[in-house]
Amino acid sequence: MSNNLVALSGSCPNCGEQVFAFVKTDKSIRASHRAECHVCECLLEYRTKIEKSLSGPRRNWVYGRVYLLKQGHPRKRKWI
Repeated sequence: MSNNLVALSGSCPNCGEQVFAFVKTDKSIRASHRAECHVCECLLEYRTKIEKSLSGPRRNWVYGRVYLLKQGHPRKRKWI
């Protein structure tokens, strides 16, 4: 079993609240993950970059930014 889940944190671009997401590191080098702010309920996207660490073969560095995604009118949104 591999430990490939990392916690990402950042600030919501809309309200400034600290937001978190969990992302798998076994995906591509550049990955994105969508989440919702728990305060203002805006749709967010974590755009991450995964790099191999020099300190060990199974260690990775994960970093990136949090972006606010454009949403349509609330009545026109399609929920999946």
